[in-house]
Amino acid sequence: MNASRRSKTILLASLVLSFLLVGQRSAPGAPQDHQMWQDLLQKASFGLTEAVDRGLKEAKTGTVFHAELELDKGKLVYSIDFAQGSETFNVVLDAATGKLVETERESDDMSALVAACKLDVKGAVEQALADKPWSAIEAHLVMKKDRPVWKVRVVTVKAVESLEIDASTGVSTVTTSNEAPYSTEFIVERDELAATGRNPFFILEPGHELVLEGKEGDDEVRLVITVLDQTRVVDGVTTRVVEEHESKNGELVEISRNYFAISKRTNDVYYFGEEVDIYKDGKIASHDGAWLSGVDGARFGLIMP
Repeated sequence: MNASRRSKTILLASLVLSFLLVGQRSAPGAPQDHQMWQDLLQKASFGLTEAVDRGLKEAKTGTVFHAELELDKGKLVYSIDFAQGSETFNVVLDAATGKLVETERESDDMSALVAACKLDVKGAVEQALADKPWSAIEAHLVMKKDRPVWKVRVVTVKAVESLEIDASTGVSTVTTSNEAPYSTEFIVERDELAATGRNPFFILEPGHELVLEGKEGDDEVRLVITVLDQTRVVDGVTTRVVEEHESKNGELVEISRNYFAISKRTNDVYYFGEEVDIYKDGKIASHDGAWLSGVDGARFGLIMP
């Protein structure tokens, strides 16, 4: 997920769903997650710290606050986020070839976070691995109880583990987090999924509209979400079309058509992908962030339990 899509997801989560917008979790180090990451790591030609170095060559300047190996529209990539003053700069690299996939600048101000950190991302990864035959797949700098903490995910011989490293001092202690990895499989039968329904936090009924407004850095952001009287079959499931119009400072920046289905048994809502039009100066500039379940290895996921 690039910086724009991640920022939009965070906006929705914080304004509408608070902490309730969470994925179904599996037990720590679930076998399917471990095997998946072992297979993916075989396809990466370089590691996380080298990805940081390569990303810096593209960004030119800045401090890394997040680096991750991930699947983006079926392609294995490294996504590296740099704090650059009051802005951030995202660099995405192909994990197999090292070639630049895309870059994106955002107005998020992470300067206070990186200023409080005395341990950089490479130092955090080195401490997490501690000369063990492990591989790091993510390092994320966050504030925890007013202290900067590096959260590092590693693939060990037997499991996928999350480690926390105190970043406020140069001498840090590695501790294992209780945080479990997100599931990659969901026990749901396709014939139990419907294109219309609701639960207390998600209304999937034609005509429902939600308007979100707020600030993103210095920008005034407005997001209009409309449940359309339209459906589309995605990955063998009839899904409901939910259209989103996003503008910044009164200028249209994105229109997306999102595809959701809801379980008739549990009222869990599943996300099957989206088509995206990114606008610049009133014209469509790209379709970044578009994906569909069943295409290029992408799979639908749980967006609202």
